[in-house]
Formats: sequence, structure tokens, C-alpha cells
Amino acid sequence: MKKHLYVIGIIFLFFILSVTPISTGYIIKTSIIRNDGNTLYVGGDGPGNYSKIQDAIDNASDGDTIFVYCGIYNENVSVNKSLNLIGEDKAKTIIDEGGWFYGKEDVINISADDVTISGFTLTGCAGYKDKAGIKIQSSYNIIYNNIIYDNERGIYLLNSSFNNTICNNFISNSAYSGIYLYASSNNTLYGNTISITGPGISLLQSSYNLIYENNIMSIFEGLHLEKSSVNTICNNHIERAIWEGIMLWRNSNGNNIKDNTITNGKDRGIFIQDSINNDILNNTITYNEFTGINIILSSHNNISHNLITNNERGIGLAIYSNNNIVSFNTIVNNELRALYLSNISNNIITNNILANSEIGILLWRSYNNIVVKNNIMNNSQNVMVEESSTTIWDDGNYGNYWSDYKERYPFAMRSLLKPWMWNTPYEIVGDSNKDNCPLVKQWPNSVSIDIPRDKTTNNMILLRLFERFLLLERFPLLEKFQSLLII
Repeated sequence: MKKHLYVIGIIFLFFILSVTPISTGYIIKTSIIRNDGNTLYVGGDGPGNYSKIQDAIDNASDGDTIFVYCGIYNENVSVNKSLNLIGEDKAKTIIDEGGWFYGKEDVINISADDVTISGFTLTGCAGYKDKAGIKIQSSYNIIYNNIIYDNERGIYLLNSSFNNTICNNFISNSAYSGIYLYASSNNTLYGNTISITGPGISLLQSSYNLIYENNIMSIFEGLHLEKSSVNTICNNHIERAIWEGIMLWRNSNGNNIKDNTITNGKDRGIFIQDSINNDILNNTITYNEFTGINIILSSHNNISHNLITNNERGIGLAIYSNNNIVSFNTIVNNELRALYLSNISNNIITNNILANSEIGILLWRSYNNIVVKNNIMNNSQNVMVEESSTTIWDDGNYGNYWSDYKERYPFAMRSLLKPWMWNTPYEIVGDSNKDNCPLVKQWPNSVSIDIPRDKTTNNMILLRLFERFLLLERFPLLEKFQSLLII
């Protein structure tokens, strides 16, 4: 009787989880757990209990619940009915496909809609192409609270699987990927912990998915998107990636990448190639061995309100990455350069803090970019221009704040008509234009705060103050500048 009450309690918990909003404000759109059938038991010592999970599934009907007691089950499981498959204890209820068929099949293969899988350890199909701890070829399923390790893929969604919820699973030692979506859209992945895998989460030709609050660590690549558009990726923590923390590649367009933390990687924090119209917002990218954000062959992206510190390089735009906007970023304490532009044109660089690097801003073979209302400070060299020209350094009223201005122009005075700017232009060596409106104080002109080196806490305070004052005064000529861009 106690065991039956325990099962009912688990089913009730799943009902609550299926309809309760979570802390981020996103509401999980899943089917309510069905429990309008019978409960079948596997393992244990009760009369009529099945010894194999597959036997219970074969004898179940849609809407039934199969409760599996602790034990090791050497089998692979095919779920072709809408039912709940619940393990007694995820650490002790183990399905080991490798012990049954040498790991050549998926541990669990789901082909029916409205299936719930929870409370299992799933293992044993490592080294076999396209095999997974859980393979899903259907919709409206919930995969929750499982341990999935030593498989080729942890969880694999394919063939237009949609409206599935994958949450609170621990996935490790997956050679190809922790969670892999192929041609599958409108799925929700949250609260999963993924470690020691190829890519943590991979999307190929998959759109409109919501991926948030996952912890991804010690992996080759955090999140990899290829030909995948209009996904929302937010509030994830990505640590110790060998390659990119997040990569958008080959027509991954219109994605929203925000509020993620990417740290201690061996390569780039965020890398965008051949992709357009993405929003990269309010991410914290720190202590990566190459570039915080790197964009190549990609246009019309918005890179804003990010905190980028203690990387080798801050933000880099290169190789025909045109018509992007880089704004309101705090890019400080990066080793070589805060911002570099290489072989690009018609980008807007505004309202950024570029500080405490070897070079504040580097332009190489780049033309017709707008660099206005930035604080460029305390770099060994604030600006370097090589084989570039026709950069717009001011809008006629406001230019940039240069921390070395008084050192270069000790006799300059405030302009009589525009007292927020100096009366002597700031010369840009190597560029045909100059900053005709260099700012007396840091932008916005109502606040002036020094940025000490290696003080990340002070940098965050400065960022918040910066955003607060920007609420009072928006960039007045941005629309005019955008109209000048060559599409």
C-alpha cells in the first residue's frame, strides 16, 4: 500500500510541474501528465509485477503508468504508447542497453506522443552512430529528472519532434552531443546539467526552441546552432568549453542570445559566422583565452549591453561583417584589444566602454564605420588605424571620450558654444577623419567615473549607472546614421 501511495505522489508532482510557471517568467507549454489508466509495476516482489520494462509496455494501454522499482534492467526499451514511465530512484533504477545488445540500440526510443520519462539512469549505447540514451521521434513528451551517461548522444530529437520538454536531467560522457535537435522546433530545454560531451546542446535545422537555465561545463562546445533560426537562448551557464561557448553558424538567423554567462573557455565566448539579425544582449563573458564575441561574414546583428572582461580580446568584427550595431557594452580588462574591426564597413559602434587593454579600438582595412559616444580609456594605446579611412568619429555634437586627450592637447579648452566638448579635434592617426567633438567627461556627459583595472565589481556598478543615465538621453542621430548605411 505504501508503495502505491509513493507512486501516486510522484504522478501528482509531475502534474504540478507540468502547469506551474518557473522563475524566469517562461511558462512551460506541455501536455498535462495523463493518468487516466492503470498502473503497472516492474521489478519488486509484488504479485503480477513484470521483470522487464518492455513486457510492461507491450501489455499497457494509452494513459497507463508503468512504475519501475530499483534495479538494473539490461534491455532497450521502445515506447509506442502514450504513457508514463517512472523510475523509483534515478540513481538506482538503471536501464543498461549495453548489457543487453552490446550498446547497438537506443536505450529508450519514443515514437508515441504524450510520453513521460522520469527517474532513471540510462546508459550503454556509446560508440554507435545516431544512438542515444533517449531518442524522440514524436511530440508533447516530458523527459525529466534522469541521469544519462555513456551514450553516443544523451537525448536526441528528430523528424519534426515538437512541443517536447527536456528538463532537470544530468547528462554526461556523450561523445557526440548532450542534447541534439534535428529538424525539431518549439521544444523547451531547461534546468539540465551537461558535462564531458561533444557539444553540450546542438541544433541543426531547428527553430523556435527555448533553451534556458542549463549548466553546461567541461565540453568541446557549449551550444552549437547550424541553420537554426528564431531560437531563444538565455540564462545558461557555460564553463570550460574547449571551443566556442555559443556558436551560430550557416544561416542561423534571428536568434535571441541573452543573459548567459560564458567563462573560462579555451576559445571564443560567442562566435557568429554567416548569420544575420541575431540579438546578443546582456551576456557576461569572462576569462576566455581568445575573443569574448567574434563575428565574421555576418551582418545586421545587434551586440548590446554585454559585460566582456578578462579575455584575450573583447569584441571582434571581421571579413565583411557589415551593418552591425555594437552598443552599450562594457569591454574592460581584456588583454590585447577591447574592440577590433577588420575588413568591414558601415557598422555603428556607440555607447561602449573600451578600457584597460593594450589597444582600445583597432581598425584595419575598414571603412565608413560610425564610432560615436564611446568611453575609450586607460588603454596602452586608445586607438590604432591601419589601411582604413572615412570613419565617422562624431555626430556634430558629440564625439568620444578619450582618456589621453589632455596629455595630447594640454592647451585645449572647452568649446564656448558646446562646453561638453573640447575646442581642439582629436586626431586619429591613419584615418582621413578626426573626432571633431571630443568629450570633456565620460559619456553620458552628466557622469564621470574612473574605471580601475581588474575591478569587475566596479565595472558592473559602472554599467548599471551607465544604463540608468542612458534612459534620460538616447542616441539622437542613430536613425540618421542608419539611413546612410549601404545595404
